Amino acid sequence: MLLTIALIVKNEIKHIQKCMDALSELRKLMDFQLIITDTGSDDGTDTVAEKYADVFQRFEWCDDFSAARNESFKAAKGKWYMFLDADEYLCEPEKLADFFNSGEYKKYRSAAYIQRNYYSQEGGGYADAYISRMTRIFPETRFKGRVHEGLYPIYEPVKMLGFHVDHYGYVRENGVNEEKSRRNLKLLMLEYGAGNITDTLITQIADGYMNLGEFRQCIEFCTENGGKAGGIYRYILLARRVTAHILLKEYDEALKTAEEYSDGHEEQGLDLEIYYNKGVCLYSTGRHRECAEAFAAYAQLYERLNRDRERYAATEYEQLYADRASLARAADMAYEAACSEYASGERGYMRLYDCMKAAAQVSSLLGEGQAMAAAYYIYAYSCAVNKSRDFVQALRMFAASAPQFAAEAKELLGFAKSVMGQ
Repeated sequence: MLLTIALIVKNEIKHIQKCMDALSELRKLMDFQLIITDTGSDDGTDTVAEKYADVFQRFEWCDDFSAARNESFKAAKGKWYMFLDADEYLCEPEKLADFFNSGEYKKYRSAAYIQRNYYSQEGGGYADAYISRMTRIFPETRFKGRVHEGLYPIYEPVKMLGFHVDHYGYVRENGVNEEKSRRNLKLLMLEYGAGNITDTLITQIADGYMNLGEFRQCIEFCTENGGKAGGIYRYILLARRVTAHILLKEYDEALKTAEEYSDGHEEQGLDLEIYYNKGVCLYSTGRHRECAEAFAAYAQLYERLNRDRERYAATEYEQLYADRASLARAADMAYEAACSEYASGERGYMRLYDCMKAAAQVSSLLGEGQAMAAAYYIYAYSCAVNKSRDFVQALRMFAASAPQFAAEAKELLGFAKSVMGQ
């Protein structure tokens, strides 16, 4: 047996069947052992789980997720171990099966895959996180952490697998998410109070405050503990402070913190969050050109990240704003900022040119919508006024994005000839 997949469940009747259906698709492609441990369901979850599990067991809940996971781990028969939650649905099972069926697993000691965290049951907006939830089983392999538990140690080399699981655990519904968040923060603070302080624990507590909407407490905690966190975790805490300041509408403080974040590090996927949030701050404070430029930087990194996910993959943080819903919001804000610059009456055409060029960059990635066509139109217009060599390219982009406006494109070409003397 190559693989054991394990879940701990409690009152997941809304999700358990869909989770099992997804794993049944994997069963068609490879053999694996499925262990399900129930920690006290009273809604029928256990009845469904028993039908699918190779090993089904019960565990008395003791406010310790690792204790439940380790009990499940004792029954593992596979050479590799993977764990899931009941509200996660495995997508693209063929990629996981191929990792084992092809023998590629022999080159690695652990693996990570993408957890796609949705903001609503309907899907739409989401954030991606590479999570290390698969490992070859070693004598020392165990779960650690009272909450947000993980497998330790995770040895290199780590294979970044291309598949993802759809996860709905962050969805707020009838107060359930808030209840879980308060439970989790309480358990995290118990670990912190006991002196079991790690970089991961500090960032999880910061996220706990954010999930509960306790933004001031998040800022204070991140500021107090920022010096204790090393490497990427220092930047994660700075990013949380930026977001918290924005949600408190403290835009100047957010921008100051963003500058502190930007000081002296190589490009990383977390930068996407900072570029986006800088754009939001500048949009909210009426700094139109800088806003469009921030979103242009966001769009450029968005394109690189989605073209080469493995290069920017990280298991330490959730990748925010890498979805098309976020890109659409960025395009709207960049376009509105550019239009505000155009309507300001200053007729600072070089400022307008730069602003519209930035807005068009964002819109072009989205590849749809009237806003993109409008951005290209005004960009081409400002190119003409500035007698820029970019006019021809800008006009082509406008014509390609909005073929129904052929008459407007012809009129714009005539205007450019008269202004540029060509």
